[in-house]
Amino acid sequence: MRYVNAVKWLPLSLVCALSAFGAPVFFTDWHIARSAGHTLLSGDALSVYADHPLAQMGPLALLVAGLLPKSAYIVLVALLLTPFLQLCESVAPRDVPKSRVAICTGLGGALLVYPWADFAEQGHIDDVLVLFGCALMLKALQRRSAVLGGAAFALAVAAKPTALIAAPLLLPLGATAVSIAAASTAAVWLPFALADLHGFLASGKGVIDVRAGSLLDFVGYDPGSATPWWVRAIALGGGALLCAVFVRRRDPARGLLAGFAVRAFIDPNPATCYAATLVALGLFADVGVRRVPWTAAVGMLGWMVSWRIILWPRLGWPRLVLTALSPVAAPRVRRPPVDGAARESTGEPLTAHSSG
Repeated sequence: MRYVNAVKWLPLSLVCALSAFGAPVFFTDWHIARSAGHTLLSGDALSVYADHPLAQMGPLALLVAGLLPKSAYIVLVALLLTPFLQLCESVAPRDVPKSRVAICTGLGGALLVYPWADFAEQGHIDDVLVLFGCALMLKALQRRSAVLGGAAFALAVAAKPTALIAAPLLLPLGATAVSIAAASTAAVWLPFALADLHGFLASGKGVIDVRAGSLLDFVGYDPGSATPWWVRAIALGGGALLCAVFVRRRDPARGLLAGFAVRAFIDPNPATCYAATLVALGLFADVGVRRVPWTAAVGMLGWMVSWRIILWPRLGWPRLVLTALSPVAAPRVRRPPVDGAARESTGEPLTAHSSG
């Protein structure tokens, strides 16, 4: 039975891989990740962000891109969909019927196949690893495990700095989780900052120009112009703050969705990978509460619109509306409070209660 449970989502991974290999390529970040990954594996590893400012990914993601050829990279990312869906099932409350959880996960997984293939084809295992980290942080809250929570954040932040949006999920787990997360963040990023502080900070400000169909385009910034310095600060800070509000309300899954929706809403690049992230986070909010993953479906509509912005920039408005609607569409859930002195072995798994 365990074997069947382990492979039951594998057909979705196979469809995902075939979709990634057959997808039309309008744009991809694969070559950027690959080149930066080679630098990371060379003697100039610590200058990777100064030499490749467009590589807005963490060293763990760059390492994978540097080690694997593209075909193997695509297969790896596609296969990761299977354990991700298993993890989605496992974060559902234990008192919810398994059949209900399986139906929601299966429908959500079907919605996620093509956005996940987008991650694979575009070279964005960084976003995939952030999603795994977020799922494991939800699992840590369920188990009251400070060690798991800190380790999950370490995985996410090593893959991409936007994982900072998820940091508020550590607060209910107490000082141990926060300490592990802070130490791991410093261990991952501090060597690059110390090696070339100027180049590291210049890369960290963001180097993507304003793109057509983005929020900045609609509020008056010309496509192709430099992105204002404050955009990244608002995307990360605003996203983390909104996430913290929902964590305080004991609704962490919705907090993740709201936090990353802020980032997708304000980013100067209406990239499909940002919308794909909202599909997966929407599934976290739905599983165990709904039989049909309506929140993930709203995210899927946003992803579909994002794909067409490159040809029709005016579709940026529907994308912005759907992005804002994602956290609104999520069910309201209140989870029992987590003791700040959480430990691996304490307590029974938490259950969630829907309030609407």
